Amino acid sequence: MDITPVDITIPETILLLGIDDETGKPVVGDERLRLAFAVGAIAQLTMLGRVRLAQEGEAEARPGTFVAADGAVDERLEALVELIDGKQPSSAISHVLRFGGPGAPAMQVRQRMLADFAEEGVLARQEQRFLGMTWSERWERGERREVEDAVQARARALLQGRAQQAHEGAAAGDAIARLEQRDHVLAAALAILHSAEALPKVFPDLPKEQVEAAGSALASDDWASEAVRGALQQLEAVMITVLVAGVITTTTSS
Repeated sequence: MDITPVDITIPETILLLGIDDETGKPVVGDERLRLAFAVGAIAQLTMLGRVRLAQEGEAEARPGTFVAADGAVDERLEALVELIDGKQPSSAISHVLRFGGPGAPAMQVRQRMLADFAEEGVLARQEQRFLGMTWSERWERGERREVEDAVQARARALLQGRAQQAHEGAAAGDAIARLEQRDHVLAAALAILHSAEALPKVFPDLPKEQVEAAGSALASDDWASEAVRGALQQLEAVMITVLVAGVITTTTSS
């Protein structure tokens, strides 16, 4: 596997942006990053066409539930397809997160993606052990810093372009729209991090109000197909509800 800046997925982008370069820890707390990662993983399956939201009038599916489809396959995410098939967005998130422990399906996917980054030199794993057990781990920047640097640069271009559009109007807006459509994976990751209230901490050197406004614009823009955008907006709405409630619960309902 040869990871390049242009082919990483939504959840991988969330990891690279959501882990602090200096501490190797999540910039917004691990629970919040776990939730954003789970949403990103489901969003990636939607963007790949591997799952979709059922619409009104479908004979074999309840409207608003995820349905498995014959899209592109990312084998790391395949275990999640069966878990979310037939589930509404809120239940889908709960099923892939469970209680958020290391055995949760989404966390197994996360560890595999982090391991891929480590194998490719994008990140480096550091751990603290006691009595033969790992008590904590950090994911610091690896030797191949150009991958994360490129993702960071593209993210800044999108966010700062949004701020520029607010001042310059339609001309800047057309250019940013083209950038979003070309980099829809990054746009999705930034929209999810915005819903997780993480963007100001990911980019602390940028004006907070501008970053939040740019994230809000990305969350509502039409850079993806209507089906993908609709699914992502529902997932983000669930995430916001969970964060407001302050808990991540598991459910067996669909």
